[in-house]
Amino acid sequence: MNAKLRKVSVLLFISCLLFGCGDDLTSEDYLNRANEYISQGKIADAIIELKNALREDDSNGRARAALGDIYFRRGQFADADKELSRALSSRMDPSTVVPTLAQVLVGLGEFKRLDELPIDGLDSESRSTLQAAQGLAKLMQNDIDAAAELIDAASQNEPSSPYAQVAAARISMVKGDSVAARKRLKSVLAGAPKYAPAWSLLGDIERAEHQPEKAIQAYTKSINLSGSNSAAMLSRAMARIEMGKYEGAAQDLNRLEKGHGAMKQHPGFQLARGMVYLQSKQIDSAIESFKAAAE
Repeated sequence: MNAKLRKVSVLLFISCLLFGCGDDLTSEDYLNRANEYISQGKIADAIIELKNALREDDSNGRARAALGDIYFRRGQFADADKELSRALSSRMDPSTVVPTLAQVLVGLGEFKRLDELPIDGLDSESRSTLQAAQGLAKLMQNDIDAAAELIDAASQNEPSSPYAQVAAARISMVKGDSVAARKRLKSVLAGAPKYAPAWSLLGDIERAEHQPEKAIQAYTKSINLSGSNSAAMLSRAMARIEMGKYEGAAQDLNRLEKGHGAMKQHPGFQLARGMVYLQSKQIDSAIESFKAAAE
């Protein structure tokens, strides 16, 4: 075999590796591969296989639901919304899709769409998550009574639901009862020690009680467990600023800007960025950030 023929053979072999020559895999085959990668923690590989599944069958609702769930866990809420909404439209079991989509819509501030999600036909755990999400939305709109009513219903529907219990703890915190909030979080973490939102709320409580070092520890735990928690990262940056740890805060803000570009529009991000700029005597940049925070 001459050199040119060998070169062509190598290129063909590489092309087959990249594009799956002769595999003839179905959408379900790719989905099964993705699920195997997910079980192994190989999320980047799982995403590739899920996209392959959708390339073969654009209507594969299970592939869209799985992809949406990955995006949600990564904090990519806009991408998660797109995939989960399409999964729900493909007549997937609402109990499989609605709980995650509800949490995504809270993160996006899409409260009207959240209220329109179907509750009929949901199992008790899914119903609980939807009610808790709607309660948190009411809380974000300063309707504490409506929030408390929905979150109480969520807790009754599924008393063991970490999401509902953390939502109930947040209600207690808003009402100024940090003792009750801590008690609920302790119960959640006893049963689900790797539940990142519980650690994030614990950080909020510590920060509210002027314990920034403990808050940083809790936020770090949440970030490490979730892989990417933009809200916890911004809160950690603010806690670091409160302690005068501006270099660490700048690292958090840079990481947010790189991995969560939409966070640049968040007033809290711009406020934190401005304070970091101010400390390093970058006055013009600080002024621009403070202006953006006030808009």
